[in-house]
Amino acid sequence: MRRNGRRRQSVWLAHGRRLTVRYKQVRTDLNRCSVTVVGAWNLAIFTPQWVASKLGAGQAGPVLRMGFLPAGVFTRFQLQSAALTLAPGSLQVQPAADNDAAWGACETVALTVMDLLPETPVQALGINVGLDLDDTPEVRAVLEVRDLRALSELGGATEAVTVSRRVRLDGHVVNVSLSRTDGVIRLDANHHFEVSSAHAAAETLKGTVARARTLSFRIARTAYGAKELVP
Repeated sequence: MRRNGRRRQSVWLAHGRRLTVRYKQVRTDLNRCSVTVVGAWNLAIFTPQWVASKLGAGQAGPVLRMGFLPAGVFTRFQLQSAALTLAPGSLQVQPAADNDAAWGACETVALTVMDLLPETPVQALGINVGLDLDDTPEVRAVLEVRDLRALSELGGATEAVTVSRRVRLDGHVVNVSLSRTDGVIRLDANHHFEVSSAHAAAETLKGTVARARTLSFRIARTAYGAKELVP
C-alpha cells in the first residue's frame, strides 16, 4: 500500500498485534538525471532526419525543441524513451521515466552517437542521478552544521544549505551534493569519468549507467537513512 508517496506494510507480531510500518521513499527527479558527454560535438550533424534515422526515434520521428543558454543555442530531441539535448560542448541524454528501460535507452543513445561520430574530441563522461529525500536524522546531522546557529544569532535566516563531498567509489569519482532549499532535500550524485576520446568514453560507459544508478541509491540509503523503517 502507498500513502503520500510512501510504502506501508503490515506486520503481525507474535502476540497477535498488527504493526504498520512504512519505508521512507527515495524519489527520482528526472530533470536532474542524465548521461552527459563533454566534447566538441558538431551540432550541425544533428538534424531531425539524422536523429530519426540513426537513433531509432520511431515512426513519428523525434520531437524537436530549440532554446537559448548562456553559452549558446541548445537543441533538444524527444525520442521514445529518452531526450537528447545538444549544447555547445556537451551532449546530454535524459531518461523519460525512472525505470531500467529508460535508463538503458540513455546508455544506448549515447553509445550509438559515439560509435557514429568516433572522431569527436571527448574529454569527460558523467552520469547524474538526482534524488529527493525525506528528512531523516542522518540528513539533519549533515545539514545542520555548526555555523547555522551563529548566523541565526546575527539575525540571518538560512534559505539554503548545501554540503558537498568528493569520494572515490566503485573505481571512479562521485561528486555527492546534499542540499535543502525551501524545505526540499535533494541528493545529487555525479559519477565522473575523465576520458581521452569518444572510443574511451564509450568503453567506459558500457554497463556503467545501471551500476551508477544503483550506487546512487545505496549512497542515499547508507549515508542518509533514506530507507529507514518507521512504525
